[in-house]
Amino acid sequence: NRAFRRLLGIEAAEDRWHDIDLTERIEPDDRARLAAFHASVCTLEPGTTSELIEMRARGADGSLRTCELSAIQVEIGGALTLIASGRDVTEAKRMRAKLLVSDRMASLGTLAAGIAHEINNPLAYVAGNLEAMAEALQPARRSETLADGEELAAVVNDARDGAERVRRIV
Repeated sequence: NRAFRRLLGIEAAEDRWHDIDLTERIEPDDRARLAAFHASVCTLEPGTTSELIEMRARGADGSLRTCELSAIQVEIGGALTLIASGRDVTEAKRMRAKLLVSDRMASLGTLAAGIAHEINNPLAYVAGNLEAMAEALQPARRSETLADGEELAAVVNDARDGAERVRRIV
């Protein structure tokens, strides 16, 4: 019908429409599923709606469109007629995928913030204690054990530098 042709971007004069094979527009991986869907709908009791399936079709511009299809058999003028209905869900699927990525990024950010918090808490104790040790070593550096005091002060300064590096990384 016209709606399906519009979906696929196919413009053909009404008298040339029968020359176009729409099954060629269906993605090869989906053709067997579409045939099975058609066969299963034909076995349903009249008036029973089929289950919903997804299929992909290639537009005239080469773009891939995803459609949801359902079908029903109804009696029209004494003859069973299969009526299929579809809707384009390409944009909805794209937005869902984008939302999923956004949700994953938010989760990753929350995880990173939690880890940073868990590292920063004990790091604050370590940095505070190293600062207190450095201040306590000031008198020892001036005393007669100058060499020992200098060495101990250098070790504490190295530890403070390491703690500050970890803080910057976090």
